Amino acid sequence: NPSGYIAYIGRGAGYQAKGDHRSALRDYKIAFNLDPYNAKAYSNRGRTYASIGDTKSAISSLNEAIKILLKTPSKDINLSKVYWYRGFIYMDKGEYDRAIKDFNSAIQIDPKYVVAYISRGHTYNYMDFYDLALADLSIAIQLDPNNALAFYTRGLVYWYGMKDRNKARSSFQKAKELGHSHAQRLLDRLR
Repeated sequence: NPSGYIAYIGRGAGYQAKGDHRSALRDYKIAFNLDPYNAKAYSNRGRTYASIGDTKSAISSLNEAIKILLKTPSKDINLSKVYWYRGFIYMDKGEYDRAIKDFNSAIQIDPKYVVAYISRGHTYNYMDFYDLALADLSIAIQLDPNNALAFYTRGLVYWYGMKDRNKARSSFQKAKELGHSHAQRLLDRLR
């Protein structure tokens, strides 16, 4: 049954959303047995592994998803998001050059991918490339002027990176107005 793997991917995603990672991984394994070239199953499995802290397996699964999608694009999964997610894992691991490479790939595929600009800006901030970080965050804000995370991240760059408390305060204030849950805490620290 060619659509059988779709049911297992869907159910696996449901288990994943509930935090039942073991059941999600089991369903993704069944989906692979039915269709070993399904990028969505690999991508979902990668996210599940990342959720339980197994970054090596997460990256391996995302690598497979990317390899499949580069050969055969799919309407079911967006390649730019897979690159972004793998980049996010690399960023979290402190492998900033790899993260930047993946965020670049995500942006090359989708030049309006706001989250990729924010993540790349955040990574540049970690690398002490503050001008590059601010450039990416400016693009993110131009693309989505109501994105609280972009303003919050820009505030982090201004405060921690550039030591500009006034610009940081302004960015955190805008993030707060847009509903970012941590902005007020940082505004309080800036008083």
